[in-house]
Amino acid sequence: MSKVCNILFSFIGLVLTVSSCTSTKNTAGTRGYHSFNTRFNVYFNGKTAYNEALKAQSEGYKDNFSETILMFPVSSLPKDKSTTGGPFDKPIEKAVKAIKTHSIQTKPAKKPDKRKDLSYQEWMSRTEYNPFLHHAWMLMAQSQFYNGDFLQAASSFSYIARLYKTQPEIAVDAKIGQARCYSEIAWYYEADDIFVKIKKDGIPSKLQNKFNTVYADFLVKQKSYKEAVPYLQTAIRAEKNKLQKNREKYLLGQIYTSLGEKSLAYKTFGEIFRATVPYPLEFSARIRQTEVYTGGDTTKIAKQLRKMAKSSKNKDYLDQVYYALGNVYMALPDSARAIDAYTQGVELSTQNGKDKALNQIQLGDIYFAQRKFIQAQPNYAEALPQLKKEDEAYPRVSKRSEVLDGLVVYAQDVELQDSLLRLSQMTDEEQLAIVHKIIVDLQKKEEEEKKKQEREDYLAQQDDMRTEMNVGRPAPQSPAGMVTPPGDAGLFYFYNPQVAAAGKNTFQQKWGRRKLEDDWRRRNKTNPLSDPFAEEEATANAADSTTIANDRPLLAENDSISSEPVTETPELSSDPHEPQFYLQQIPKTDEDRSASNLIIASGLYGMAVIYKDDLEDYPLALETFDQLDTRYPENENKLQAYYHTFLMYWKEGNSTMADLYKQKIRATFPESEYAIAMSDPDYEHNLMMMEQMQETLYQETYQSYLDGNTEKVRENYQTVLAKYTQSKLMPKFLFLNALTYVQSNDTEGFKTQLKDLINKFPEADVAILAAEMMKGFQRGLILSASGDNMLARGGLFHTHWGIEGEVPDEIAAIPFSETTDVPHEVIIIYSQGSIDDNLLLYTVASFNFGNFILRDFDLERTTVGQIGLLQIKGFDTYSEVKQYIHLIYGTEGYAAALEKSVVVVPVSLENYAILMRGKSLEEYMTFFKERFGAENQELISRWEVAREAETAVATVATLEDLKPAEEPETDQTTPAVIEPTVPVSADVVADDASTDTQTDTPADKLVEQADALYNQATEKADKLTHSFNEFLQDPIRGLIRFFQNLFTKKPSNSIDEYVKQQEKVEKERKKEQKD
Repeated sequence: MSKVCNILFSFIGLVLTVSSCTSTKNTAGTRGYHSFNTRFNVYFNGKTAYNEALKAQSEGYKDNFSETILMFPVSSLPKDKSTTGGPFDKPIEKAVKAIKTHSIQTKPAKKPDKRKDLSYQEWMSRTEYNPFLHHAWMLMAQSQFYNGDFLQAASSFSYIARLYKTQPEIAVDAKIGQARCYSEIAWYYEADDIFVKIKKDGIPSKLQNKFNTVYADFLVKQKSYKEAVPYLQTAIRAEKNKLQKNREKYLLGQIYTSLGEKSLAYKTFGEIFRATVPYPLEFSARIRQTEVYTGGDTTKIAKQLRKMAKSSKNKDYLDQVYYALGNVYMALPDSARAIDAYTQGVELSTQNGKDKALNQIQLGDIYFAQRKFIQAQPNYAEALPQLKKEDEAYPRVSKRSEVLDGLVVYAQDVELQDSLLRLSQMTDEEQLAIVHKIIVDLQKKEEEEKKKQEREDYLAQQDDMRTEMNVGRPAPQSPAGMVTPPGDAGLFYFYNPQVAAAGKNTFQQKWGRRKLEDDWRRRNKTNPLSDPFAEEEATANAADSTTIANDRPLLAENDSISSEPVTETPELSSDPHEPQFYLQQIPKTDEDRSASNLIIASGLYGMAVIYKDDLEDYPLALETFDQLDTRYPENENKLQAYYHTFLMYWKEGNSTMADLYKQKIRATFPESEYAIAMSDPDYEHNLMMMEQMQETLYQETYQSYLDGNTEKVRENYQTVLAKYTQSKLMPKFLFLNALTYVQSNDTEGFKTQLKDLINKFPEADVAILAAEMMKGFQRGLILSASGDNMLARGGLFHTHWGIEGEVPDEIAAIPFSETTDVPHEVIIIYSQGSIDDNLLLYTVASFNFGNFILRDFDLERTTVGQIGLLQIKGFDTYSEVKQYIHLIYGTEGYAAALEKSVVVVPVSLENYAILMRGKSLEEYMTFFKERFGAENQELISRWEVAREAETAVATVATLEDLKPAEEPETDQTTPAVIEPTVPVSADVVADDASTDTQTDTPADKLVEQADALYNQATEKADKLTHSFNEFLQDPIRGLIRFFQNLFTKKPSNSIDEYVKQQEKVEKERKKEQKD
C-alpha cells in the first residue's frame, strides 16, 4: 500500500512540477518557479560573465592623465562601429534565453473582491509577471551598452521602460540607462529631455545616487563643469569601488583647475596620492598639484620632485617630473630656472607625447612673453601635433605656431644674410677659422646623435627580445575598454590637424621654414650668381645632405653659420664637413652683397608687418620699421612701411607722429594713392568711417545679387575696384561679381572671374570655395539652366563615379543594361555628413530584421568621393527590389523619415559596375526613367525632390559664405581701418560671416521607428515562444496545426507573394506577344 502511495505522490509531484514549468500559466507556483529558475540558473551564468567582462574592460583601460580623463572607461569605445557585438555577447545570450524561456505575460485569474484595490489594479495592469525577469532585461541592455552598441542599448532601455511602466523603480532605472546611451553618442538634447522628465516625475530613493552619477557624466561631457561639481561630489561619496572613487576625485580636481579653484584642486589631488591607488594615478595627482600650486616655500616640493627624478621607476615619467618642477618655479616666478626645468623635460622625454608637448608649450609661452619669438617657434611647432582640437591650449598654440612660422622665415633670412655680409668683410684666414669651428661643432653634434640613436636601437632590440619570449603564450583578451581611438582618426590627411601638424613639423626639420611660393627649395632666389642648373645638379648629387645647411643660420652672434650652397665656381661642395661647403656661400662681389641686402630689407619689412598685424606688438613693429628705414632708406616697401607706421601712431592717438608720417608720404610719394587720399582734409574721418561705408555698400550689393540685379552688382563691384582696392571685403565683392555670370548662364565668364579671385586672394575663404568650384567643373559641375541665383554642383547627381577628370568617350558610350531577372540591390545615396551613417545602418538593419525573418540582406557601406552609399544586397530580381522600395516608403517603413536630399536607387549589379566606371547618377536616372519610369512615378518624383533639395543646399551654403556680417560696434577712440595690401603676404582677413547652420535632423523620428521595429521583432519572437509553449501543453493538436501549416500553399512573406504575381503577369505578357 505504501509503495502505491509513494508512486501516486511522485506522480502528483511530477504533474505539479510540469504544470508549473509552463510560462503560459500565471499562478503563484509558476511565478515562483520561473523566478527561482531565472535567478539561479540562466541569469546567474550571464551575470557572472558580465562581471568578468566588466572587470577586464576596467582593468584593461589606461587613462591619459595629461588630459581631462573620462568618468567611465566605456566612454572611450568607438562611436562608429560597423558591426554590433563584443566581449559582452555571452551575457546578452544568457539574458535573451532567460527572457524567452521564463517570461510570463498571461494575466492571472481575476479576484473580484480586490477590484478597488489600487495595488491590485497596478498588478493586473502589468505586462510581465515574472518578478525577477527585469534583471535579465537590464542585463541585456547593460551588456549592449558596454559592448559600445549605444543605439541598440538605448532601444532596449526604452522598451524596458515601457514594459515596466507601472513599476517606477524599474522604469526610471531603464530611462536613466537610455539617457546615458544618448549621452555617449552626444545626443545631449534627447538625454536632457529624459533627465528633465525623470526629475519632474520624481526619482526613487534607491536610484538617487545612480542618477547623480550619470547626470554628472552628462554635464562633464558637455563641459558644464560648474553645474557638474555638486553631482560629481555626490557620486564620489556614493562610489564603493576604491579605484573608481579616486578616478572621479582626479576628474573633480581637473574640473576645479578649469574653474580656477586652485585651492580646492590642490586639496582634491592631495587626497588621491595619500590613498592607496595605482602608481600612475598617484604620480599624476602629484604632477597636477604643481599646476595649481599658489606659491610659497618651494624648497620642500622642489626637493621631492628632484628625488622623484632620480628614482628608476620614474625614468619614463621624467618629462612630467620636470614639467612639475618648472610649474613650481613659475609660481614664484623664476622664469630662468623654469626654462631649465622645462628644457630638461623636453630632452629627457622618452615617450615624445603629450607630456613632452606640455613642456614645450610652457617654453614657448615664456619665450613668447619675453618677445623671443625665434626661440618660441620650434617649441610651438613641435608641440602642436600632440594636441587635439578640443584641448584648451590648441587655439593659442595653433595660432602662434602659424604666425611664428611666417616670422621665422623672414628672421632667418635676415640673420643668415647679416652673417654672410659680416663674413664677407673678414680675411680668408678669419673666414676659415670660423668655418673650422662650425665643422667641429657639427661633428660633435652628429656624434651625440649617433650615441643617442644607438641607445634607442638597443632599447628597441630589448623590446623585440621580450616580445619574442612571449611568442607562444596566449595573448591576453583585448577588452573593449582598451580601445581608445584618437579624436580625428579616419580623417583625410589634410583634414586631420594633428597629422597635418606632424607632417608640417617634419617638413620644417628637413627644409626649414619656407614661404609657399615658386622655387621654394631655393633659399636665395635673387642672388645673380645663383646658377639654377648648377644648383639642381648639386642638389641631386648631395641628396638630403644639403638640408643641414638649408635651415641653420651661417653666422649668428654665437658664430654658427649654415645655408644652401650658392657659388660662382664649378667646384661645388655638397659635404657640410668640408670648408668649401661654407666658403662658397659667402658673397664675393658687390652684386652678391646687393642681393643679400635686398633679402634683408624684404625680411625686415615682413617681420614688421607680422609684429603689427598678427602679434599686435606695435612697439616692436615700430622699432623694426625704423630699423628698415635707417639701414635701407630706399627700400622697395618704403611707401607701405610709412603707411603702416602712420596707422599705428594714429590708432594709438599719437597725432604728432601720425601727422609726421602723413607728411612724409605726401612729400616722398606725392603721386601715390595714399598721398592723394591724404590730401583730403577729411581723410582721417573718412578712414574712421571706411569700414562702415564698405559694409553698407556690400549689404546693398549682396541684396542686389539675391534680387537677381546683375547690373547693380557689377556696378558696385567696379566702384569698389576703383575707390577701395585695398578693402578687406574685396574678395567677397569679386565673388559676388563672379556669381552674376551664373545668373546669366555664362560658364566661361564665371570661370574667368573665379580664376581672377583665386590668383588675387588665394588665402580668402571665398577663394577656397572658388577653387572647389573650379575642380567641380572637371567633375561635371554645370550652371543652373534656369538663370536664377542657383548653382548646380556635381554633388550626388553629376559626380562621375569611380573616375576623376574628363570621362573617356569609350566609357560614355557604354549603355546601361535593361535585364531584370538578374541580381539587384538597393542603394541609399547621400552627401557625407548630411545624416548619421550609424543611425541609418541601424535603422535599415532593424527594419530588415523585423520584416524579413526568412530573408537575409547584406548591408555594406562605401563612399564615392564625398558621397556616401549604403548598399542593401540580396535581391534576386528587379521585382523583388521594387517591392522592397514600396515597403520602405510605406507607413511602417523608414525611408519617409530620411532627409529629402537622400536618394534611394534600385540598380542591378551589372549596372552598378557600369556606374563605377565613370557614369553619373544623373545618367543612370535618365536611363531608368525611360525604361522603368511608367511603373515608378512615385520614386522618380522623390528623385526630383532630392535634386531640388541638393541644389537649394548648395545655394544656401554659397550664400552663407557671402552673407554680410552683423554690423560691428564702432569704437570711436580706436576705429577699425582698412590696412594696406602687403606685397610679401597673401593673408586676407578671415570671413566674419558665420557659416554655421543648424539643421534639424530626423534622429528622434528614426529612434522611434527603430524602437517600433524592435518591438515588432520582439512580438514575433514572443509569438514563436507562445506557439512552442502551446505545443508543449497539447502535443497532438500542436502536431496537427504544424502539418496543416506545412502543407498549406502560403507564401513565406510579402515579397515572395509579390514576385510570384509579377512572374505570372510577365509570362502572360510574353504569351500575348508570341500570339
